[in-house]
Amino acid sequence: MAILSATQASAQNQRTATYSDLLNFYGAHRCTMQMGVGDANALMAAGFAADAAINLSDDMLDLGFASIQGDYVVLIPLICTIRLPDITTNTALSDADIVETILSVNETDVPGMAAIMTNHIHIERDFGAYVRKLGAEISCDGPNEKSIGQIAYEIQGIENAWRSLTDLKGINSELVVEYDLIAMAAGWHLGAVGMARGEPRPPLCHYAE
Repeated sequence: MAILSATQASAQNQRTATYSDLLNFYGAHRCTMQMGVGDANALMAAGFAADAAINLSDDMLDLGFASIQGDYVVLIPLICTIRLPDITTNTALSDADIVETILSVNETDVPGMAAIMTNHIHIERDFGAYVRKLGAEISCDGPNEKSIGQIAYEIQGIENAWRSLTDLKGINSELVVEYDLIAMAAGWHLGAVGMARGEPRPPLCHYAE
């Protein structure tokens, strides 16, 4: 067995630590790396080198921990858990109009507040599972036998929801819209501008092998 020098061991440990940080970073960035320089700005903003994903993607592909989907490298769930994305906005809670709105609302007076809070927990908890299910079952090229709306019902425990409305009590029928808006705001759709939805990209879909 080869014995690593102190310098080699230190470099290897540093690389492992960096990979751990990168995998955590990509959890909020769809566990997907865009080939080329597509992630450079986001990586540098998070304190990484612009090309930090290159070695990571190469090694993960070699180890079978990622797959190539078009121009993207998608990390498998075993090593990367998809979380709600970090979305940059110019709006802050301290903005005067936002403060005014917050102060004018009494949560106890909002109809269905308990259901709204429960739904938020559901959105956060199941977002990753929803995205992974889309990636497995939705083709980027289409056509698809199943809609993204059906998948949103399925992760809430309802099968064949489009055929029967008897089991939909307590189900968020607009979950697919909320998830879609989140993905669009995070830039996970190509060509999404204003109300134009654009085209989903991996991991929201997959390409035929």
